[in-house]
Amino acid sequence: MSDRSLAEYVGGLLRQGYTEEQIRASLLQNGYPQSLVDATFRALGQGQGNAPAPATGQQPSSAAGQLASYLRTYLNQGYQVEQLRPYLLDQGYAASDVDAAIGAATGQPVIRHEVHMPGATVAKLALLLLIAAALVFGLLYFRGAFAGNGSPAPVSSDGSTPARLLDVRISLDKTTAAPGDKVNAQIEATNMGTSNGRYDVAFSYQLVDSAGTPIVAATTTRAITTSLSFNQPVTVPADAPEGSYTVEVSADYGGASPASASQQLTVQNAAAPQPSQNTTNETGPQPTGPPIVIVTDQSNPTDEATAAAKAGDSAKAEGICAGIKNQANHDQCLSLIAMTDEQVSHCTAIIGDEERDACYMAAILRKGDYSYCAKLVSPDKKQLCDNVQHIGTLENSTNTTQPATQPSIGSFAS
Repeated sequence: MSDRSLAEYVGGLLRQGYTEEQIRASLLQNGYPQSLVDATFRALGQGQGNAPAPATGQQPSSAAGQLASYLRTYLNQGYQVEQLRPYLLDQGYAASDVDAAIGAATGQPVIRHEVHMPGATVAKLALLLLIAAALVFGLLYFRGAFAGNGSPAPVSSDGSTPARLLDVRISLDKTTAAPGDKVNAQIEATNMGTSNGRYDVAFSYQLVDSAGTPIVAATTTRAITTSLSFNQPVTVPADAPEGSYTVEVSADYGGASPASASQQLTVQNAAAPQPSQNTTNETGPQPTGPPIVIVTDQSNPTDEATAAAKAGDSAKAEGICAGIKNQANHDQCLSLIAMTDEQVSHCTAIIGDEERDACYMAAILRKGDYSYCAKLVSPDKKQLCDNVQHIGTLENSTNTTQPATQPSIGSFAS
């Protein structure tokens, strides 16, 4: 989902009566970066940016005290001085007052060596940061946040968030199966309401044919506090005809209406094994590359691959991803381990062009290695990569002609 699509999605929720606070809470809880959420609301003419600025128009002594208190609050939340200072300057506060407040908040005097850049350069840098945020969001999107098979739970008639507010998602380990096969459905539920207590949820799942007739149905009850994830096996009947089916799950938790999600499944007869063409006993060349790990238990293979990448075992991580049959989950797994162990070679094994380009773009922005631009498939992304490289060249040229030190650009708040 692009940043434009996210803006359209948020705009649609606002038109349906959801409040900004409800939408923000839902987006942040599902893993969206704070910077991207703020940018989306600013694009829609709402919201106040990464951190709300204190009221202006006060006496200098009072303003300095409130600025210091404001800075301490957001520094404790993980924001950096390099992020907060430009924001306050944009709000109209004098540089001397801001620096004095930073000194009071951090206990250290502020010494500034600034390079004054042309307005066009600043605008290009802002555009570059927005593009980087969109790329990070795209990777999170493939991980399953707001995967699209669930829907926002209802809001109370008075506009407040209910105590119990459930969001449900489903993901199949394969989208094609033969009659008699077992399909593993990974079901995730998140409590988006205000309740912190534990309560039971009745999950009903069924396999529905193209005529809307359930041919498999069952129910299980699970307890939830904030979130839960479990694997539910679904067996395709041995006499099921070939065709398009839907695996549906609904969660009854005592809310206004059950939360539900679904995913398509194609049933087709397995192809007969082909006879071997090798008429000799000689063994041909063996395949190279990381070993393929076939995942047979109920654990999440993407999490296992990420853990292996964190432990430094890149070959094992890529092998786990290679064992995932679903292409979207396979590509998502490779993108995540590429971000984890910073091995760009994982991107090469991604099947989908769009996901592979996103993997390369993340590496380009992270490493500053523009040689990967040639590997991009999308003409738009190739042009974007060339523009980013051109901006980097301009900035390097500007830095070499200035005696002062270039102030660092703050990282995204997550």
